[in-house]
Amino acid sequence: MAEEIQLMPETHKSAQVVSVEVLDTDRLAIFMDNTDGLVRILKIFDKVGLIYGEAVASGEFAKNFKFEDVNSISALIIQVSESNGDVQFICSL
Repeated sequence: MAEEIQLMPETHKSAQVVSVEVLDTDRLAIFMDNTDGLVRILKIFDKVGLIYGEAVASGEFAKNFKFEDVNSISALIIQVSESNGDVQFICSL
C-alpha cells in the first residue's frame, strides 16, 4: 500500500529590505527594497505619536526626511508593517 504524502502550503518569504541612514542632526534617509510586490506601511513616530505614514506598493522606495519640529531624530522610531498590520521592521534611532 502506497503512503500518502501531504505537502505543506507554499510560503512566501519577504524580499523586503529596509535601511535607515542618519544624514545629519535633523535629516535621515529611508530605503526600502519591496520587490515582492506586497503593500507595506511605513510609519515614523516621535515621543508624541505618529508624524508620518505612507503605503509603499512595490519596487524600491527611497526618501530623505527633514524633521524641523522634532527635538532630536534620536527619539524617532521607524516601523514597517504589512497591510494586515504585522510588523516586519522596527528601528529606534
